[in-house]
Amino acid sequence: MHALAYPKAARIAEHSALPAFFTAAFKGLWLIDSGATLVLAMAFGLIAAFPGTASRSVVVVLALAPLAFAMALFATMGNFFPGYLMLVAGAAALIGGTLHHRAPLDDSP
Repeated sequence: MHALAYPKAARIAEHSALPAFFTAAFKGLWLIDSGATLVLAMAFGLIAAFPGTASRSVVVVLALAPLAFAMALFATMGNFFPGYLMLVAGAAALIGGTLHHRAPLDDSP
């Protein structure tokens, strides 16, 4: 969803009074954030579908990323709804990682 808003955000940045460097940095950071969030979502989806692919510590380390994203959003933008979404996602992943039990890779009898 974040990447879908990029064209509109890029147009707004291009028509702002920001210097070209900051406009380019804004666009780059927007795409980096979109890509990182997508990769994390895919990793968590893979772990949810196949619990044997990750250990408890891997899930906990992955959970730190959305928590860091949330803290960065709160530090730079203040009370911002997407920050709460990242905070909830990170907390859920951290709880899930703490409770995660590694299933065997092969469930055949």
